Amino acid sequence: AILNYFVDENYDQAMLITQVLNCIKINQYLVVKEHPQQHGVLLTKKYQEIKKNNPNLIFLPSDVISFQIIKQSEAIVTLTSTVAWEGLILGKPAFVIGKIFYDQCKGVIRIDSFEQLKQELRKDEYCLPNYDTTVDYAAKMISQYHKGCPSPCYERESPISAFTKAIEELI
Repeated sequence: AILNYFVDENYDQAMLITQVLNCIKINQYLVVKEHPQQHGVLLTKKYQEIKKNNPNLIFLPSDVISFQIIKQSEAIVTLTSTVAWEGLILGKPAFVIGKIFYDQCKGVIRIDSFEQLKQELRKDEYCLPNYDTTVDYAAKMISQYHKGCPSPCYERESPISAFTKAIEELI
């Protein structure tokens, strides 16, 4: 349902895998990890056919920890996954095809077409996200929580002390 709502025409995951494979460089691999709520789906016939025809495609089961995959990746391509958000925090370029809460963060490369994705993925070097900019975006996002949460207005100088004060006031 989330894919259908936030991704428009790209909801067909098998088609998306094939399209991304067509965008990557010859010497790159595409690693696709199963979503935890789709355990075993990559073992189905349609996905195994794609795998059989693409030696640069690696499928990982849902129980593999994403953090390790992200650390070893050059970049993250996603529709709406929070894996790209984790990638931004770890300094990995994030190519986002769908609509997700972090897609306006500096460092996210919004993808509007597979031609654009192809151009971006085939660059010699990727533009790496800035850690401070990502943290700044996260802090601003958190500061928008509704009243009742111990979340102060965002203050660039000392967000930790502001959060500590807000929690103390709530207690």
